[in-house]
Parts: sequence; structure tokens; C-alpha cells
Amino acid sequence: MAVLKREKKDADHIIQEMREVGDEIKKLDDELRTVEESLQHILFSIPNIPMTLYQLVKQKTTTWK
Repeated sequence: MAVLKREKKDADHIIQEMREVGDEIKKLDDELRTVEESLQHILFSIPNIPMTLYQLVKQKTTTWK
């Protein structure tokens, strides 16, 4: 783009393409943020079963002594 401007050639089409790419990136970033928030919400609702099982096993082994 700088070369085109130095040579006094029209760079408007490249600038427009760059703006469109920037807009697409912003749109995808917003979509990604929404998906990540949804995933985080789902993950927080899943119980930590291995920890629960560990606590039960530990509790049973301490009561057997």
C-alpha cells in the first residue's frame, strides 16, 4: 500500500479490503467471546466427579480404621 501511494497510484481498493477484513475480525472476535462465555457457563455447571469420588473413598477409609 505504501508503495502504491509513493507511486501516486490508487490504493483505495486495498484500504477498503483492509477495512472489510478488520470488520470481519471484529465480528469473529465478538462471536468467539460469546461462545467462550457459553462454554464457561456449561463447564461451571458440570460437577467435579473425580473429587467427589475421592472424598467418598477418603471418608470411607477413615471411618474403617
